[in-house]
Amino acid sequence: MKLEDLFERAVVAQLDLPAPEVFSSGTSVRDTVARMREGLRNVALIENEGRVIGVFTEVDYARKVLGRDVAEDTAIDDFMTGKPTTVRRDTTLSRCFELMSEGNFRQLPVVDEDGKPSGVVTVRHLVQFLADRYPSEILAMAPNVHQITELDGG
Repeated sequence: MKLEDLFERAVVAQLDLPAPEVFSSGTSVRDTVARMREGLRNVALIENEGRVIGVFTEVDYARKVLGRDVAEDTAIDDFMTGKPTTVRRDTTLSRCFELMSEGNFRQLPVVDEDGKPSGVVTVRHLVQFLADRYPSEILAMAPNVHQITELDGG
């Protein structure tokens, strides 16, 4: 099977996703960030009555909380991205990539039929899935010579 065909046919259920970090609506910023650090996670799913209502990432923390005068007991709801785009276990990996590209985000919450969180698909999961199945093709891909790499002065 060609690389492109695999990406079109493979679904989220085929990924090895860890259980997501899930927080109830109203959880404090302090508790959310502490648990994310403990679990070495860069994304938290916020739920209400068992349904995903938001996503809070390390980027949200850096942009909305860090360096600002935010009370640590403030609810995470004030800083999360509400109504996130979600996928289900039968969503193709190709569709996940499209959604990430269109929405300019790196994570997609995975939910069941009832909207209950069951995982998070990341760009890393997609790349790893392809690299594990087609290592020689991935390694042999020609670089994009038009890509501009930014250096941070070092």
